[in-house]
Amino acid sequence: VYKHCRPNVNPLDPRAMLQGPIYLNDLEFPAFQLRPDLAKLKQDLLDLGFETAVMTGSGTSFFCFGKGEPKLPGIECIQATFLSRRREWYTA
Repeated sequence: VYKHCRPNVNPLDPRAMLQGPIYLNDLEFPAFQLRPDLAKLKQDLLDLGFETAVMTGSGTSFFCFGKGEPKLPGIECIQATFLSRRREWYTA
């Protein structure tokens, strides 16, 4: 995957960045070329109703945002929640 990676070096428009979250993984495109089933999985996740689906790293997992119903055969989906703790150094 890394051998096929061609990072997009075009600067992002700062105004566009302020319009909402930007999730980008430069390894998605080469991973999808090498493993078209990963591209299909991403599309399947979006088709379930998730607003965003992004591959992590070189393809070990995906994370999704939205209210999709994660029912895909052979795929384990774990719902995550965000916790905020006042006066702590972390937000999970």
